[in-house]
Amino acid sequence: MNVSEKFKFVWWGTAGCASRTTYGYFMSMGVEDLYNHIDKDYCGEKVSFTHEQGFPKGTKNYKLICNVRNPYSLVVSSYLDILTEYKENGEELDFFDYLKTHHFSKGNMESYGTFFLRQWIHFHKEPDFIIHMETMEDDLRKLPFFEHDEHMDDIINDTINNNLYKNGSPYDVYEGQFQKYKRFYTQEIADYVYERMRPYFTKFGYEKDSWI
Repeated sequence: MNVSEKFKFVWWGTAGCASRTTYGYFMSMGVEDLYNHIDKDYCGEKVSFTHEQGFPKGTKNYKLICNVRNPYSLVVSSYLDILTEYKENGEELDFFDYLKTHHFSKGNMESYGTFFLRQWIHFHKEPDFIIHMETMEDDLRKLPFFEHDEHMDDIINDTINNNLYKNGSPYDVYEGQFQKYKRFYTQEIADYVYERMRPYFTKFGYEKDSWI
């Protein structure tokens, strides 16, 4: 729950969905009062933003922004983070095994839901603005809080078109600005992910065959 009183918005910076890049964009566009309601402090050098969702008191009528990402891509990104830890300990971790024993394990799914969607029924509304990682530039330009000028163009080029978070894992492989995630999939694995994240695919417009 990150809130800007100045711009009257709540931002759900979903983990693994370019939330760090979005945060950098907001800071550069003058959102100097972004408040982390979990750590109870303004975002800056001492406190970063939170991935948690919700509506702090007094923000019921604020606009809501939320980051999302192709589920096939997201679970690969999560896997590569865990794989790094395994490799450092001299262990191996197969992608399909990771999905079954970690990502989609009962404990994990009950705690977080699929991309937090299971929490949404508890809130009075869903996001007004969705920032898809794959069309991030266009989606950020649609936000009504900022002037569309050369400054915006410069910030987008600096924070988005130049991906500062590439190769966060030594096992990352990129294609342009995005992780090359399709290499991990077979039809069986894709079906496994899709069946468990079908509501997310449907709600945010991601195709079942986008792994191909």
